[in-house]
Amino acid sequence: MADIVNQAPSEKPQIHVIGIYPVEITKSILLENARLEFGDGRFYLDDILQLSDDAFAEHFEEIYLVEIGIDRLDALFDPERFTQEESGTPPDSWQVAYDEKYLDSEGASVQPKPASGDRIRLAFFFHSPNLNQPLLTPYRAVELPMPTPMPERLRNLFRYVPPC
Repeated sequence: MADIVNQAPSEKPQIHVIGIYPVEITKSILLENARLEFGDGRFYLDDILQLSDDAFAEHFEEIYLVEIGIDRLDALFDPERFTQEESGTPPDSWQVAYDEKYLDSEGASVQPKPASGDRIRLAFFFHSPNLNQPLLTPYRAVELPMPTPMPERLRNLFRYVPPC
């Protein structure tokens, strides 16, 4: 963090949340996502798929896709450092960004990780965020906007499959 503190204000990375979108997931969508991501193999989803419909809906009701923009990316950038404080839980057990993808400037296509100094757009899944609490980033805490429906451009790029 010392590198950030010593930078001139105009050189510091600037971060903003573009949007936060609830992820709609059903058993059939989850199975299709797994097939599209991994092919026709074994997905280790049996336990999840055997849940009752109500238990399944409850299990997946708090998953969001978070889209952010960062100007002047630097070497401190690490998507796994995007988290949110969970009172009473050790920091190494807090939720972190999951299945992040770098996007073009319009957020319409997936891109390789950009170089330091670039402006980036990134989206990732986040489980059970507290919408009244800021998202902690490598640079500063940022407020989350109210959720809105997921744009079609992102729906086509992101397929939620739970972490193993």
